[in-house]
Amino acid sequence: MSDLEEAAAAFARRQLQAAESEATRNAEAERAEQQDAALLRERAREFFVFAHGHGASLMRRYDAHASRHSVGDYRYTRTGEMCVAAAAFSRIGTRGLGWAVTSDGKIYQGASACQRGDVRNAWRKGIRDNVFVAVDTHRHQKYGHSSYTRMNPAFVAAAAALLTPVSVSPHFPKVVTGVQPDGSIGYMV
Repeated sequence: MSDLEEAAAAFARRQLQAAESEATRNAEAERAEQQDAALLRERAREFFVFAHGHGASLMRRYDAHASRHSVGDYRYTRTGEMCVAAAAFSRIGTRGLGWAVTSDGKIYQGASACQRGDVRNAWRKGIRDNVFVAVDTHRHQKYGHSSYTRMNPAFVAAAAALLTPVSVSPHFPKVVTGVQPDGSIGYMV
């Protein structure tokens, strides 16, 4: 065998080994991702049952579609899914967008509990329920990927708020964690 043939054979072996190693890494990463997703779904299902059992309301999910013509204006599509919703309090006692989970473990980011009376022209915009979860479809598509590592602390904090509600801030003693007047869960992280 000539030097060229030996060098070519060695090069081919290294390429094959590199391809096999990459395939193994990809398979392991995919397996880890599937395990994370299964663990996350299971924790979400567990949280749904726990939250509803501790007083959080079941709310119908609506997809909120931003209007192309008016900033801050949404149209709503009613879905068949029932959710529990949660959002973290800020240090000044306000809650922003949160998340919602369904009984089968789906998680929706960019969700907020709403009351029909707070939405101008609610009936015309498609809202039929008095209390509901609105999921900003654009935000959910952009930020909707959740991982167990990211969501588990939120599940734990929200569950703790249900077990032992506490004041959010000494400056706002009446604002407490736990089940909120709209039936969603407010928690501190």
